[in-house]
Amino acid sequence: MNEIKVEIVADSINQYGDRLTSLVLTYPRIIHAEMLTHRVFSRNASSSRAVPVQKMIEAVKNNTFCPFEFQKAHKGMQGSEYFTDEDKEDCIKLWLESAELALQQAEKMKEKGITKQIINRILEPYQYYTVLITGSKEGWDNFFELRCGNYDGFKSRKEASKEFLEKGNINTSHWSDMDWRKLNKGQAEIHMMALAECIYDAMNKSNPTQILPTMWHVPFRGKINELYPEVENDSENIVKISVSMAARASYTVVGESKVLTKEEHISLHDRLISQDPPHSSPMEHCC
Repeated sequence: MNEIKVEIVADSINQYGDRLTSLVLTYPRIIHAEMLTHRVFSRNASSSRAVPVQKMIEAVKNNTFCPFEFQKAHKGMQGSEYFTDEDKEDCIKLWLESAELALQQAEKMKEKGITKQIINRILEPYQYYTVLITGSKEGWDNFFELRCGNYDGFKSRKEASKEFLEKGNINTSHWSDMDWRKLNKGQAEIHMMALAECIYDAMNKSNPTQILPTMWHVPFRGKINELYPEVENDSENIVKISVSMAARASYTVVGESKVLTKEEHISLHDRLISQDPPHSSPMEHCC
């Protein structure tokens, strides 16, 4: 796959204009720490402590993250020069060799009987990561200001391209990724900027659902209606199923698509709140 994915799973706005958006994001594990610095978001993500070793190994084998560009060594936090042509191919080869070595060592450590909490850590740099994240418009606006690219003042290629075509009569349809990166003056890490740009474009395209005071913001509502039509008017169980789906992000890897029954989802929700202490983070997304 080797790509970033963004899926809006709930987008709501109330009578006061407050907007709340939940998204399922797939992005390189290497930028997850930067995502965590934005503390205004609620999130549930795949846990290296929860995913079985063999499942993690297979996930990395089947979908190895490789940087889409390699910058040359530079001072400070952001560079502007990129390896190209044969030099870039050499960089890709070096990265993939390191991934293969990590996979080999993971297999050896598994045979030794070492815990998944340790083994999975050495595979994280080569992993794509799935995260459910919910935030208000104010939180997302701040995120975009800090993390989006800067294409002569525009936060995304789509936005910049439209402006260039309409006002500058510049045809960007033939531009390569490198053409856009040379224009980009953003200061975030390049994969973080790519993720932020994808979220920015998705949210600009989305029309939030108007909700009344008695209505719920529920991630995965469309999927719940499709899989479990019998709960269409049962708000309590709809929320329970949504919470269960959020919780399952902790031990699901990219590409996994196991479908639970309605009863299994409700049981998982009930276990989360009955634990001592309760496992509460999956409950932050519904409101």
